[in-house]
Amino acid sequence: QAEKSPIQRLMDRFARYFIPAILLIALATFVITEEPIRAITILIVACPCALVLGTPTAVVAAIGNAARQGILIKGGAFLEQMGKLKPLLMDKTGTLTYGKPKVVEIKTFDGLDEKEALYWTAVAEKRSEHPLARAILERALESGLTIPHPDSFENFRGMGVRAQWNARTIIVGSSEMMKGEGIEISESTKGWLKLKEQEGTTSLFIALDHHLSGAISIADTLREQAKKTIDKIREEGVSEIWMLTGDNEPVANRIGKELGINYEAKLLPEEKVMRVKDWKSKGHVVAMVGDGVNDAPALAAADIGIAMGAVGTDAAIETADIALMTDELEKIPTLIRLSRKALRVIKENLVFAIVFNTAMVLLSAQGWITMILGAVMHQASSLLVILNSMRLLRRFT
Repeated sequence: QAEKSPIQRLMDRFARYFIPAILLIALATFVITEEPIRAITILIVACPCALVLGTPTAVVAAIGNAARQGILIKGGAFLEQMGKLKPLLMDKTGTLTYGKPKVVEIKTFDGLDEKEALYWTAVAEKRSEHPLARAILERALESGLTIPHPDSFENFRGMGVRAQWNARTIIVGSSEMMKGEGIEISESTKGWLKLKEQEGTTSLFIALDHHLSGAISIADTLREQAKKTIDKIREEGVSEIWMLTGDNEPVANRIGKELGINYEAKLLPEEKVMRVKDWKSKGHVVAMVGDGVNDAPALAAADIGIAMGAVGTDAAIETADIALMTDELEKIPTLIRLSRKALRVIKENLVFAIVFNTAMVLLSAQGWITMILGAVMHQASSLLVILNSMRLLRRFT
């Protein structure tokens, strides 16, 4: 109730003028007809309970429905704003993607098979703390490999690692690392590396006993439901969907093409805020979806900030107006649909209440409705509005 929607505040103001007007109509009816019963009946049927109940009952029902589906809406104002959404701006890492790197391709040379290449790479990276090393070890465990600790381990910051195991030397790292170790990379392999870089992946070369044996490509992968979710959001009438990311152009281009959305890359947190303000200056209701500390300023600047609750940082969740309590991106089209359904129900309630009250006042002034019937009809109108709002409690996807 502290965060009333604009429609609810409008109806509260309307009720303040409506009540004095009804008192004047009742007084005029009494003066003209000299029948106090008619005047009292007007007061009974005109009490704007249905009008005042129309918005808050719909808001409470919609927020309750959303909460049961793991969507926390922090007030009716944000529910109504979501129903008017035009552009949807989204962060990439942790929102459209899982936010952690995964092995996407293994390339081998010198007759080595993929499982062997993965095994030797995982042995070399076993003692590394780098996120790329964790991605390699996860893939090795998923493949059923048992990875031993290397006999020796050296980490070359920003370049790669060198390890010894079972009398063999394993080197895993960048092309610069290979060059420094005197390991030759063929022109065709360099071409493959350039292609992978254009696709926005990070590639590590594998050398066994100073012979190039393979390469592993690692990338932050899209969420499984990301493409389907974007399509559903478009079906809800949100045509402007933009990805705002601090990542470089090749990475942003790869994700943008896969999802079929526009993007802006290499954005600092303050630049994301500027993009949000640019959209707002055009008169649009803007929503921003994010999960990290870097997203918090943009979430605060947007009309509606949406935080990925399960994976998001405390700063993002506290700043946001709506929090997805699970990391299911597909909750967003559900949220948009629910918000727009709530707006329709609110409008139905208000139109019904105004038409019904007006008709009852006119009929009462003509003496066609008795006091008892007027009281019954008044309660019935309130009940009908509540029942209409209760339709929002039904779960739908």
